[in-house]
Amino acid sequence: MALLIVPALALGQEYMDAVLYLTGQTDAENLDEQVLERFSHLHSSPLEINLAGRNELVASGLFTMYQAASLLDYRSTSGDVLSFSELAQIDGFGKECAEALGPFCSLYSPLLPGQSGRPSIRTEALLRGNAGTSSWGLGAKVRVSRNGCFDIGLSPRYKGGFTASAFASVTYRRGKVIVGDFSARFGQGLALWSGFTMSGAPAASSFSKRPSGISESMSWSDASIRGIAADCSVGRHLVVSGFVSLPSLRPWMEKSKPFSWAVSGGGNISWYARHSCTGVSLYARDKGIRVAVDSRVTVKGTEIFAEGAWDGCFAFIAGAQARAGESTVSIAGRLYPGKFAGDMAAGMRSSTKTSDEAGIALAWSLGKYSVSADLYRKLSSDRKGIKAVAGAAWNPGRRNTLKARLSARIRNYAPKVRVDARMDWAHEREHFLVNARLNLVKSSGYGLLGYLEPGVKAEKWHLWFRGTLFMADSWDDRIYCYERDAPGSFNVPAYYGRGYSVSLTGGCNLRFRRLRLRAYLRASHTGYPFMKEKKPGSTGLSIQLMCDI
Repeated sequence: MALLIVPALALGQEYMDAVLYLTGQTDAENLDEQVLERFSHLHSSPLEINLAGRNELVASGLFTMYQAASLLDYRSTSGDVLSFSELAQIDGFGKECAEALGPFCSLYSPLLPGQSGRPSIRTEALLRGNAGTSSWGLGAKVRVSRNGCFDIGLSPRYKGGFTASAFASVTYRRGKVIVGDFSARFGQGLALWSGFTMSGAPAASSFSKRPSGISESMSWSDASIRGIAADCSVGRHLVVSGFVSLPSLRPWMEKSKPFSWAVSGGGNISWYARHSCTGVSLYARDKGIRVAVDSRVTVKGTEIFAEGAWDGCFAFIAGAQARAGESTVSIAGRLYPGKFAGDMAAGMRSSTKTSDEAGIALAWSLGKYSVSADLYRKLSSDRKGIKAVAGAAWNPGRRNTLKARLSARIRNYAPKVRVDARMDWAHEREHFLVNARLNLVKSSGYGLLGYLEPGVKAEKWHLWFRGTLFMADSWDDRIYCYERDAPGSFNVPAYYGRGYSVSLTGGCNLRFRRLRLRAYLRASHTGYPFMKEKKPGSTGLSIQLMCDI
């Protein structure tokens, strides 16, 4: 479970579609906690793209390196961007991209007549408590920022044990300094990429990664780095980044491991040009030093990218993405020897680590239709396989949306085949909405899931009810399904067994001058009355309060 700060009362399908477009993913189940945290904060405090420098644009994760360079070039020659229609006309963007950026970007400009000015200090706070059949937890998040000059965040939580994340950052004209928790993501992820990323590349737009460099983190997971980090622009084209991590106290406090003074560090030097970027990354830890060189070139809608890394052995990834109108074609190959350590690496892969794997992936998309295939094999054994995904969307009438997704995994080791077929339907009529899904899985046996979710969404409140039936007798046939929760929460349970689930999610929004208060509640129950062997059910209740000034 992740708790994130967002201003919207109920983030609808438009918000999730924008996140999926900008991340290159096809389903909410493919997202991860840190990604949702970043987008939720940007939704709360949109990035001021007319005032942001190159480092801020890249660190936001909203823009490719080529888009950031194109936007800066446009600002220097044509002035500030005053509408999203104007943003769509800038090289590298387009109408669909500009619409997706809308919820996360601000067009504030001191050039606009009658501009009211930027708020000097912004404070956001969140408090969430949850109780279940066998556990309970309490968490809070507080973030204070001032016009992009400084940012302070603290997020303590108790859930079977106490954890906390905190950071303080100062932004100056040339760069940023962060003390506390942060993320470091460079290149294609071979040398230096902190945090969890999903395996595979389900869509053509997901082949090339969007590195965010050094950025703050308020995640409660172990995905972030704790220490000191900084980046700095040297001249117009060169950016230097570096960090040093501090020893982790958590294993010692939990008595799972003895305390260790081991530290790690890393950095990156990148040269940014109008159509290209080349960088060198280094990651040093007790296992040795990893060095990588990455480069990407973008010309007339075609991006060619590659990264090679040395960590006692050579690993590489290389590929290309070509765009023409609404069509995108991608291809990428990779080679990760078994001796290549997978820590702090997150290159394209089909297994869970960036190690002991070779493969080639291809994908094509045209508007709302897409297909991809990934052939892979283990280098240390004869294990091999292929993953394929096809998706499509239709709009039968103004009020209905249908989405279909078919994925298949075929390999020469058990379970040899897994086929996942899904159909989603959404209907919207003024304030009344209905979502439904039917999901069938074939692996060791059969898995089946279906849900119906009617809801009402008004200006200051919303209420959703979901009823789910599922059957999956084998763990290989389990079905992951994204569940609605308080805005930004990452809730993707694995349905396994035979039973049902019901949930009620609601929220309200109140404003008192500059103070905005939002309250959310989620109640859920999962039962297993259809199983031969008795399995205990679970009940949960979560309450989340948020405010910002």
